Amino acid sequence: MVSQRTNPAALRHRGFTLVELCLGLIATAMVSAALAAFTMSIAKSWQSTGNAQAASLSSAATTMRIDAIVRNSRLTGMYNAGALDGSSAAAVLLWLDDTNGDGAIQENECAMLEYDSASRCILKRTVPSNGSTATLNYATFSSSSTVLSNFRGDATTTQPVARDVEGAVFYANAGDGSTDLPRLEFTIQFQRTQTTSDGGTETVGSPLTSYGVATVRTPLQRPS
Repeated sequence: MVSQRTNPAALRHRGFTLVELCLGLIATAMVSAALAAFTMSIAKSWQSTGNAQAASLSSAATTMRIDAIVRNSRLTGMYNAGALDGSSAAAVLLWLDDTNGDGAIQENECAMLEYDSASRCILKRTVPSNGSTATLNYATFSSSSTVLSNFRGDATTTQPVARDVEGAVFYANAGDGSTDLPRLEFTIQFQRTQTTSDGGTETVGSPLTSYGVATVRTPLQRPS
């Protein structure tokens, strides 16, 4: 019998079989897919966290702005409750200050906080100091069904108070003119959006609903 000896050098240079190559490619593909899924999950988590933090910061900043406006006002007046879905615009009229010291409410001493669905902002509307000086008696200021629309028509200055707003609800309490301070209770729903590649818009992250109460600093006897 003739014995056959295996050449060690030949064993060292033997290549992979087709089956081994296929198994290696499958294993590599599985690892790559798992790594890609993990990376995408981390990226989405970071994006979601960033959106939530941005919405939370917007909510806190809005609450501070509204509180500062109302706290430094003299009276809260007529309001429209609005709706969180934006189907009805929340609005409230404020008497900011008696700039001429006559004890009466004039349009150019007032401001209106209003949700604007077109810009998705809560706006502060004001009449310039050299604008309408029409006097509003307290009954008109606090309960007229047309005072908000009339004021909107005369107001030529707008300042955004909050952005990325989906809708808002206001409730104004005028107080009793002695110990019960005028206040504004508000609920605002924030929803960030972004522009898509086709020029449309899409929502980003989850909506955030913010609640707040802003109170006038000192009680004021109601003017006639």
